[in-house]
Amino acid sequence: MDLWLSPSHEGNPFWDDFLNNPPIVAFTASRSGKRMNPKIMTVMLVVCLFLNVGWSKSESSKFLKKARKITRKTKIELDRHTGYERTVSPDKMIRKRGPNRGASFRLSSGRVKLSGTSGQDSFSRRDHINISVMAFFDDWADIQTAYSEGREFKVKLIDKDVDCYSYGDCAHFESFFIELSIEEANEFAKREIVEFKLLGSRDSMIIEIPGFYFLGFMNALPERQAKGR
Repeated sequence: MDLWLSPSHEGNPFWDDFLNNPPIVAFTASRSGKRMNPKIMTVMLVVCLFLNVGWSKSESSKFLKKARKITRKTKIELDRHTGYERTVSPDKMIRKRGPNRGASFRLSSGRVKLSGTSGQDSFSRRDHINISVMAFFDDWADIQTAYSEGREFKVKLIDKDVDCYSYGDCAHFESFFIELSIEEANEFAKREIVEFKLLGSRDSMIIEIPGFYFLGFMNALPERQAKGR
């Protein structure tokens, strides 16, 4: 059986979409080895491209719809005592990695002082986006750094705690935030999924954050925070 697929970039307005989102099916075959009529091949290819473009637009629409939902649920908090203002997204639970392993996260921006039982004070900077993570493990992980696609991100510890259950098991909670620049957050807003590897001295964990979460949050930021003011 012979197989041909001969799309051309010349005069083809769908070429970039073809490369980024290959069509579901686009081939012709014959047992005799004779090549199919080029006109028929072109029609088949264009139909497949249109089907694929329609699918891509549908996925893009779902992404934007989810982002708008995050925008609506994102709140601006003002501490009238300190005068600090910050923007906070809704919390999201990440799929558990075991009986006593999992994490939740939310995004925030704006200046705020955080004090935890660890005795450390952390200041959230106005020119950064923070991923606030509460991870729990079977034992202390002592998370110190976060990595994504070869890049290292600063991790600031907020709190540590232990919660034990009636059946005897205990979960060790570590709360911290990962600092991102405004540019990095905007970059992540264009991706479907952003993965971070949380690396500690005794354990590690990989968390996945949907790109629409970043997009929805960035769209909710007041202009002065979005510019790091």
